[in-house]
Amino acid sequence: MNSPRTLSQSADTNNTYDPDTHEITTTIPMFHFGVGDLVCGRIELALQTFRQASKENPDNAILLLDISHALREADQLTEASKYYDKYLAIKQRERIEAVLAEYRKGE
Repeated sequence: MNSPRTLSQSADTNNTYDPDTHEITTTIPMFHFGVGDLVCGRIELALQTFRQASKENPDNAILLLDISHALREADQLTEASKYYDKYLAIKQRERIEAVLAEYRKGE
């Protein structure tokens, strides 16, 4: 069974099955490749991958955190701080939305 890999800018891994050919296609999120590059010390390549992925999904908190980490590794601390601040703002908004949703359930 063939299992080709393709890049996806979404945050989810998608598996599709073609019943005619019995092939499974796995789409791996692009930022996973960036994490791999970061772990291997390929900082500039990781930053390229993260930034490309963030173009389609700019409010992905985990992606912003990964970009911040890669920038810290590249000693670009001012830029890293900007991405970390964006990450914190999104996480705070998510928490507020979750609390409001719980509150509305109780009404």
